[in-house]
Amino acid sequence: KNDWNFHWLAIASMQIEARSRAATKKSREEIMQDVILHSNAALVNRRRSFHYFFLRLVTGFANSEMTMVAETAIILILGMQALHGKLPVSSAAGIITALRSLKASHEKLTTIWLNVIEGYTSLLTIAQVFDYAVRKGGDDEDSDEEDETTEGEDS
Repeated sequence: KNDWNFHWLAIASMQIEARSRAATKKSREEIMQDVILHSNAALVNRRRSFHYFFLRLVTGFANSEMTMVAETAIILILGMQALHGKLPVSSAAGIITALRSLKASHEKLTTIWLNVIEGYTSLLTIAQVFDYAVRKGGDDEDSDEEDETTEGEDS
């Protein structure tokens, strides 16, 4: 696994260096500084991914456990009410059925909410941020398209 990771980082570094050298006329030292900056950002991204995994795991467990505790408490209260004759058994059974349906909906909503990755940066976004100065002043296709759209809006 370490060899795969080393090869992946070496290929990424070579691609960054080749693109930077072609897009800008930077020296090798400046390119290496950019590569180091990008690899540090990638490391931060991997650490965030690792922490996000455990945060998601703990959040999922906490929500399911709290839902189970609330369901148990409500079923206990309904059972006591039914035993003392304050609530018909059919009503208690209906409420428990509705409660279980609500629990299933809550679990689905929690899963959807946890699948929304909020504040998660990707390597593509990091690369776009680092290439911002190159695109504004270079021969990149994106900057040409942006210029054409702004000219059309002005007239």
